[in-house]
Amino acid sequence: MKKGTSYIVVAAMVMGLILTGCGGSDNSDTTAASATTESVTEVATEEQDTEIQDTADDTEDSSVAIDEEDTAEDTEDSEEAEADPSIVGVYTKNGYENSYFGFKINLEGSYGIQTRGSLLSATDISEVVEDSNSNETVQRALDNLDNSFTVGNDYAFCANDGTHYILLKIKSPKGGGNYGYDVWADEETVAKATVAQMDTVVTSTASRIGAEASNIETGYSKCTVFGEEHYICTATADMSGTEYSLTNVIVRSDDGKYAMTIAIETLGDRNYQDILDNMFSPL
Repeated sequence: MKKGTSYIVVAAMVMGLILTGCGGSDNSDTTAASATTESVTEVATEEQDTEIQDTADDTEDSSVAIDEEDTAEDTEDSEEAEADPSIVGVYTKNGYENSYFGFKINLEGSYGIQTRGSLLSATDISEVVEDSNSNETVQRALDNLDNSFTVGNDYAFCANDGTHYILLKIKSPKGGGNYGYDVWADEETVAKATVAQMDTVVTSTASRIGAEASNIETGYSKCTVFGEEHYICTATADMSGTEYSLTNVIVRSDDGKYAMTIAIETLGDRNYQDILDNMFSPL
């Protein structure tokens, strides 16, 4: 596996990967299965004692009780807000492992990996792995799970060999544009919303690399990846006579709190299935 090379074409291609995944912000198609339960705060009104001293005592006791209750609620919210670091997975010298979603990537051939959260080409594999797994980088990745406004620096893993690009993005419903919902919809619903964007994304990618996209075909179906069945969205086209494909595999966590998009973009062939079959496996 080579240390990495900068490719202008790949830089343009990755924008296609960034622009797709998890259904965009169309709430009508990617709405989650259940809405967030709104918390209702009840305010109890106590009778005031006519004696000044008793009123002061009651006020002090009430303030203490409220402070204790608020502290407990803040602690609970803080605990709920802390995401499991395993969600974003870890870099390895051979690729990537994710115990939360239960798979690993073993890169073959001349693939170079890029530091998590950066589109800059890798220069040293050991440094890339160390930087990508550092507490600071992992925490930034966890923070981005709920952020739908980051572009180009919110992926969990990224690798390329110049004509094939692999990019993993993980989002909560909020990060995927489904504000007000706790869980993702089922994978088929997310796939329908994702594939609806792909025609536009392919055309945009062609424009960025100075090509003309023709014979664009899109669709979605079930596929087997790392031993499990998931929905896959595909777009194929001719880029000024060169074969091109964009593939998104939708992987929803069992509890529905997170969805991963395995995005594979190819230029010069359409061998995304070979990549899924040979480089992805159960953990």
